[in-house]
Amino acid sequence: MRYEEPERFEREDLARAQMSGDAGEVCSVLIGLVFHDGDWKWLQDTCLGLMDHDAGEVRTCAVTGMGHIARMYGNIEKDVVTHALERMRMDSKTAGAAENALEDIHIFSS
Repeated sequence: MRYEEPERFEREDLARAQMSGDAGEVCSVLIGLVFHDGDWKWLQDTCLGLMDHDAGEVRTCAVTGMGHIARMYGNIEKDVVTHALERMRMDSKTAGAAENALEDIHIFSS
């Protein structure tokens, strides 16, 4: 397995992916935005919103995105995000990703 940089997307691509109903596409676009958009606050709020998505795959990507935001940008609203991630620890589909994201926030965010 080798690392591949996530593709670059525009915010409008996320809206289109959500309308398509394709969870894999939503995840690809979301992670691409996390790596390339640069607006940590918008990304954080977007991930928070997607933590309530019907598809477990999308919830997991949103949780994973939070860890990436903390690691890459060093900024995150700890109280809000930690509360949301604690809730995600109770979801069997997102529990492991939530643990990892909480650790990343603890290590990398100010």
